[in-house]
Amino acid sequence: MLINEPEQINDLTLEELESDDVFNQIRVLADSCKENARFDSDAVQMRRALEAKLKLPETNEYLKARYAPLVLVFKFSGLLVGSDYDRVEIVKNQTVEALKNGIDVKSCLNDYFIASNDLLLDYAGRRKIIQALRENQELLGGTPLKDWLARFAASGQAGKRSGTLERLNFINNNSETKSLKKDEKELLRKLFELLDFLEYTDEEEMKSDWDVLVRGKNGEEVRMKMADFRAMKSGVRTQEVAVFEPAEAPKVKPVKEASAPVAHVNEKPEEISPLDYIIKNNLAPAQCVAYLKKQFPEPADFKKVLKILNELNRQGYAQYMDIIYFDQTDEKFHWNE
Repeated sequence: MLINEPEQINDLTLEELESDDVFNQIRVLADSCKENARFDSDAVQMRRALEAKLKLPETNEYLKARYAPLVLVFKFSGLLVGSDYDRVEIVKNQTVEALKNGIDVKSCLNDYFIASNDLLLDYAGRRKIIQALRENQELLGGTPLKDWLARFAASGQAGKRSGTLERLNFINNNSETKSLKKDEKELLRKLFELLDFLEYTDEEEMKSDWDVLVRGKNGEEVRMKMADFRAMKSGVRTQEVAVFEPAEAPKVKPVKEASAPVAHVNEKPEEISPLDYIIKNNLAPAQCVAYLKKQFPEPADFKKVLKILNELNRQGYAQYMDIIYFDQTDEKFHWNE
C-alpha cells in the first residue's frame, strides 16, 4: 500500500501501523516536510490522523513512542495552517523535543512569520511565540526551560541582545550549567539563539531583499522588498512605497427621523467587527470591497485591511484574497473592483 494522502492513515489498522513498510513511508513524508519547511494542510491532517490513531485505548506504548517524532515534524510543518492556540501550545510544550529530533525550529518559525505577513501586523504572531517560549516547562537537565531563560537574562542579558560569546560564557562558566551533559549544553545554546532570533529581528530581516508576498494584478504572487515594508511600517517612504489608493470619503445623505419602530435588520457594520460582518453577511467579493473602502478610507489603513484578509483566508474564506492586488508598475496597492 502506497501512502501519500492523510486520509489513508485513517484507514490503517494498528497492526498496519506497526509494520516497518508503513512507518518508513510516513517517515519519508515527514522528512519531506522537515527539509522543505512546507506549510500546507497535508501536514496538519497527517498530524491529526496520526494523533487520533495513537490516542486509541488499544494503542501500545511502543507505537506511541515510535511515531511521536513524526507527529512533531508534522506539527512544526503545519504552523501556518494551525490556529494561534495550536502554535502557542506547540512552542510552549514541544520546542525542546523538536530540537532534540533535529527539527529546524528557527526556520519553521521564520517561514511562518514571512508567510503570515507578521512584520506587517507589527509582530503580533512573534510576540505570542516569544511569550510561549518563555513559559516553556520542558525539562533540560532537570530544570524547566523557562527557568534557564530567566537565569540567562539575570546573568546580565536582560534587555539586550546576546552574542555567541555571551551564550558560551554562560553555558561553560555558570555554576548551574556544570551538571549538564555535552548534548544538553548544545541544546541550551540553540534555545538561547532561538530566543535571540525571536526578540531581535533586524539582523535576520536585512539578510533578505524580499520578505512579504502580496497579490498582483492578475492574482499572481508578488514579493515586496524588505526596505519598502520597513518604510511602510514606520510611515517613511523609500522610493515609491506601496500604499492603497485613497478612497473617496463616503457621501452621507440626510436621514429623516423614524416616527415608529422599524423591522429588525442585520447589525450595522460599526456594531460588530469587520471580520464578523463579512462572514455573517456572506458578502460577495465586490460587496466586500465596497464595505471595506467605507470602513478604511485612509491610505494608512491598508495594514488593517490586510490583517482582516489574512484572517479570512486562515478561516477558509480565500475568495477575498483577490479583492486587492499589488501593481509593480506604480508600486502601489489597489482595490480589485
